[in-house]
Amino acid sequence: GDLYSLRMIIPGIYHFGKKLVSCRSAYCSICHGPRFFEGRRSLVVMHLVFIPLLPIGLKVRFFCTTCGIDLDSQRPSRPLILKAGVLAGLIFTTVGAIGLFLDREPWVFIVGVFFTVWLIWLLRQKNHPTFMANQASVPPLASNVCPYCGRPLLRSTTPYCHDCRVKIISV
Repeated sequence: GDLYSLRMIIPGIYHFGKKLVSCRSAYCSICHGPRFFEGRRSLVVMHLVFIPLLPIGLKVRFFCTTCGIDLDSQRPSRPLILKAGVLAGLIFTTVGAIGLFLDREPWVFIVGVFFTVWLIWLLRQKNHPTFMANQASVPPLASNVCPYCGRPLLRSTTPYCHDCRVKIISV
């Protein structure tokens, strides 16, 4: 079958009911440029073999209107998180090396080495500063006119179109 069917069989989470609730401008790391993103709110539910088990809550995810990809799907990891992962990988590698000396299976050591090397490679790519600079260069949406219907917005802390029922994120 397709990837969607496989995701539903494996235990995990699923997003039900994607309702348009907001929009914004942002840098798309797939299209490599400033794009218009639509925020869709959905109910996040844990599932097991097509059976919804536990509702987790509501989440708003932003999707590029050009390529359809989630804003956060290709966002580079922050350097602090990568450094923490390298530290965890070194601990994992050390535990695996101790296991090798005690005649245990070598898989812990091998996985630890590959995980650590991969995270060090990601850290050396320095993609996060470039992504943040690209994101900062994106002009915000106009906060006085709705991008969908073109009607003037009511002035408040967050611009909102009462006709379209969409929050305009202009920061």
